[in-house]
Amino acid sequence: KMEACTLNSFKESHQGGAPLIIYDDTDSSLPMLVFSALNYPKAHHMASSGSFFGAGVKATVEVIPAGWSQKFLLSAGTGINAGMMSWGDRLLKFTGKLRVNNMYRDDVHGSIGFWTDNGGYYHYAIGNNKTLGSNYEEVLPKVKAYHD
Repeated sequence: KMEACTLNSFKESHQGGAPLIIYDDTDSSLPMLVFSALNYPKAHHMASSGSFFGAGVKATVEVIPAGWSQKFLLSAGTGINAGMMSWGDRLLKFTGKLRVNNMYRDDVHGSIGFWTDNGGYYHYAIGNNKTLGSNYEEVLPKVKAYHD
């Protein structure tokens, strides 16, 4: 979930792997930045104060093998959607993978639903915006339509 923050209020993820996204939600024509780990995303940690922002290996790491390295990516784009796609393209290029446009090819991904897993974060509330509907059967088609 993206939340508005400043350097003073930025809260790093306890899990690692969460990118820092800087954008202006009042003007989508402005550039945006994504800063994230490029490799080993669960091993990185970000921290900040009012005067700095830093990233590195998590303090809980006890041993770093000889020759191990961690890479970070700073990606820019115009507007939040194009900027996130640009960041994804750079991650795909680094891993040697191609972006495929098959998100609706099979029954699992081609129909509306949700998944839960052991240890995952989810909730069952649909929010207070009653114009979207009063249950998942009414809300999820509108969420899909918004993202199509």
